[in-house]
Amino acid sequence: MEGKAARYGREFIRIDRWYPSSRLCPCCGWQVGKLALDVREWDCRQCGEHHDRDFAAALNILAEGIRLRSPNDVAAGLVDTRNDCEGQVRPGKAIPILAPPETSTAQAA
Repeated sequence: MEGKAARYGREFIRIDRWYPSSRLCPCCGWQVGKLALDVREWDCRQCGEHHDRDFAAALNILAEGIRLRSPNDVAAGLVDTRNDCEGQVRPGKAIPILAPPETSTAQAA
């Protein structure tokens, strides 16, 4: 992954191997206890949201990578301020929440 990121001019941020990405609620941050590997979906006891384990992990890994990014990069303006659709973004202000593909009805503006 690190080599591919360098090849395509992308930033690579390594997160801790033991980060509990699939056990954290991406909405409120509550951590569920141990989950067997065959448990693919779970409900947050704190906020009541239903999560697919893989989507929750992806969102949490994204959030952790943003958190680990050097705060000096944001302050110095070194962070991209446009998304892939050329829309304005504000680093550090919000973390995207993605819907599973089968329920997503959003279309590009």
